[in-house]
Amino acid sequence: MSVEHFNVDKILGTAKNRVHRVGIELEGGWKKVPEGEELVRDGSVRIDAPLDPNSPPIDVNERIRLVTAVVQNWNRQVQSHQRLEVNAEIAPYGAGFYDYRGRPVNVGGTSFEAYLHGNIGLPSRTKIHIGEIPGKVLELKEVDSWMKKCYPEHVNDTCGLHVHMSFTKSLHYGRLMVPEYQATIITYLGKWAMNESLPKDHPLWNRLSGKNEFCKQEFFADVQARKTSKIYDHHGNGNRYTAINYCHGQHGTLECRVLPMFEKVDQAIRAVHQVIDVTNACLKFQARREERVSAKLVDSINEVERHPRVEYV
Repeated sequence: MSVEHFNVDKILGTAKNRVHRVGIELEGGWKKVPEGEELVRDGSVRIDAPLDPNSPPIDVNERIRLVTAVVQNWNRQVQSHQRLEVNAEIAPYGAGFYDYRGRPVNVGGTSFEAYLHGNIGLPSRTKIHIGEIPGKVLELKEVDSWMKKCYPEHVNDTCGLHVHMSFTKSLHYGRLMVPEYQATIITYLGKWAMNESLPKDHPLWNRLSGKNEFCKQEFFADVQARKTSKIYDHHGNGNRYTAINYCHGQHGTLECRVLPMFEKVDQAIRAVHQVIDVTNACLKFQARREERVSAKLVDSINEVERHPRVEYV
């Protein structure tokens, strides 16, 4: 059953900021790791290093023939789950040689690309550092400058841009632990994407439609919030690979996993601010005063009537 989103059209961008601090996770490839930042491995990020511009010219047709022959020989030697298919458009440049999991096949501790080097040679590639920069805890005013400093030079559709948010009041966190908040994030990021004129093949659209296994449209707020360690299982009740991951027990934050990495850092910054603005709008939408409760207390022993008490919850 689909979940209705909050209609925050009239308050989006005008609500008071309730987000205390922000943490940004950037995935991609860097020529050089930014000073003071840590690069960690992320197995979901797959980026082919760019070709060295000083490499000799490639005879594409001859390269396809040689690569096809080598791959066929390779497939005769390995188990079925290691067999490969040749992508004629990519193979000449040393990319696209992956096993059934989409990862390079290992041969004696070296990648399949190294195997090809030993048989036919491949163009040289420039070295890049691939993985994720988890980022540090940021004040809201620091987000733009940090992202400009740390944004990677190379990204593709395997790269995610995750936004962690913390709050000074548990009440605010609790008000967002409803499926309507996740639905509102998805709806208004879709409107933002249309305003940004993102092309139909942009990776954000698959993420918004729930077709990406790293940000599924499932809801496990209570179970996620109780977990105190990162679990990599993609399935089952409470898995963290949802559009909104309530990782309070581990980080004290909630995590929006919907955004991909963008080609340009300025657009990525606008996307992050949209997530924050929608979050604040949802908090304002939810901030309704609870029904006033009046109670009269009678002391039956002393037969004294206490003064009525009015409570606001």
